[in-house]
Amino acid sequence: MLQVTSAWASEGKTTTAVNLAVVLAQRGSRILLVDADLRRPCVHTLFTAARGPGLAELLQGSGGVRPYATAVPQLSILPAGQARQDPADLLGSLNLPVFFEDARQAFDYVIVDSPPVLGPADATLLSGCVDGVLLVAAVGTSRRATVQEATRRLRLAHSPLFGAVLNRADERTDPYGYRDDDPPRREGEIAVA
Repeated sequence: MLQVTSAWASEGKTTTAVNLAVVLAQRGSRILLVDADLRRPCVHTLFTAARGPGLAELLQGSGGVRPYATAVPQLSILPAGQARQDPADLLGSLNLPVFFEDARQAFDYVIVDSPPVLGPADATLLSGCVDGVLLVAAVGTSRRATVQEATRRLRLAHSPLFGAVLNRADERTDPYGYRDDDPPRREGEIAVA
């Protein structure tokens, strides 16, 4: 189970989660893409599906909530739904790990489109229930300090950080992603604009 997040909104986390889900489904794996951004959901719009019932209703105890099939064979989505209470309370409920365990049994991969880390505690609450976290940063949008702060918060929450994806890079301007004015980096540090 993989959580895809970013420091702030509009850095490409949903696009990354959707593309990863589609590629894995095209390889023949059974995929569930969960929209866990209960404050600003958008996975349902990318698949022209209903917003709910979805994760919010499931966490609120509504029965009969099921993933939606998509036009991509092997790929199902669970939209965010409509939260009637604080999203952090829902994501911190005991219903979330139960749902994730059921999803692990039914699908080969579960990809969780998460809210950004530097907002409310939603992303760090989710990170306690997943196998790994992928942090997305966008060239020209993400700042080194915000990516470092997001990483710090995830580490403080003991989140299993798998790595980072640098989004919106333009290989035509520099095929290796280096700039002459970049300061030297320590091992494991990513460079963002």
